[in-house]
Amino acid sequence: EPLTASDTIVTGENGSCEILLGEDGVLKLNKNTSLNINQAIASNDSGKETEVNLQYGKLVTVLKKERKSDSFNIVTPTSI
Repeated sequence: EPLTASDTIVTGENGSCEILLGEDGVLKLNKNTSLNINQAIASNDSGKETEVNLQYGKLVTVLKKERKSDSFNIVTPTSI
């Protein structure tokens, strides 16, 4: 199912989720995770921009960066 900016994905105690970012990569959410998409993949002349907000939980990213101007940002309340 396509996701857009402002969508929130929440996984439960026994849940997990994989979000495909076109051909650019995948986001893997573990159990008990909440992720908000602030800005979906937006293409412009200077590259692609994506921003997600990890409210809580665990996220693994596998990304392919095609141009130096492409950006992918993860916003968290704290980071480890």
